[in-house]
Amino acid sequence: MIVPKISIAMATYNGEKYLSQLLDSLLVQTLLPSEIIVVDDCSYDGTLSILETYSKKMPIKVYVNDENLGVNQNFEKAVSLTTGDYVLLCDQDDVWLPFNVESKVQALAIMPQDKPAFVASRSIMVDSNLKKILSFGVSKNTSDALEIFMTPFQGTTLAFNRAFLDVSQGWPKSFKDFPYDVFLRFCAVLTANLYALSKPLMLYRCHENNVELKMNTDRKLHILKRKWLTLLLQFNLNELRLKRLIFVMEKINKEYVIAERLQVFESLKSCFIGHKISWFKFLFLQSVSYRMKIKIILSTIISSIRKKVSISKKV
Repeated sequence: MIVPKISIAMATYNGEKYLSQLLDSLLVQTLLPSEIIVVDDCSYDGTLSILETYSKKMPIKVYVNDENLGVNQNFEKAVSLTTGDYVLLCDQDDVWLPFNVESKVQALAIMPQDKPAFVASRSIMVDSNLKKILSFGVSKNTSDALEIFMTPFQGTTLAFNRAFLDVSQGWPKSFKDFPYDVFLRFCAVLTANLYALSKPLMLYRCHENNVELKMNTDRKLHILKRKWLTLLLQFNLNELRLKRLIFVMEKINKEYVIAERLQVFESLKSCFIGHKISWFKFLFLQSVSYRMKIKIILSTIISSIRKKVSISKKV
């Protein structure tokens, strides 16, 4: 039996506060990685010192940028430097549960290796002290492309094989404009063998230095105060999501796209009238099940109410 080479691609930037805890969680994985590629984005704290210490007991290779690249380009560079058959993304401030690597590698290993393969998993959102806020992801294991498209996954729950790198070229440069994890997921739903795991495999730490929280702190805190709304919003079909999908559809090499998936997402694309979604047209799409339509419509209504409440409170 050929043992696959497993790579972890990690991006760091001033992560000294939580980095040791993350690295400790990698040390106790039931399946250890072959290499951990770290690209540091010009840290000026103790991040590099911590990495140097852990490199004595872990297969860590550190690359330091000459200039700050930002989240998307930093992760893209880290992935480009990996050599493994499978690549798992990793952030500096989370905690991996012991079966994280093994569960994702097992899922990837049963897929054809000459075709793109992509795995995501449920995660548990926690505060800075690892106290649970909520969990998010799919409620049951699935390979349904539309459900994976609709469901947000934390970027560092993603894993893929080397063939997937051929179809996910040209990452967006700005995380704010187009987060790298959304880009990769949309590439995957169009081209790859898919699997989403319902078992939480990672603690996603929310704290004051998260890029996502910095982007929109008031909105994020508003959501966190309403856990049940957050869970329902997993299936929110909004204009931004469709616009990003259209961007990927236009950019990706058509020879990699799975025809039946393209038909489904082309039908969603057709619901755009100008810059707005035509919900009347959406209701009559044959490529989307009634169950999914109901979830999408209900969650969109809830999202609209939530936004109005948030705006009125600010006013």
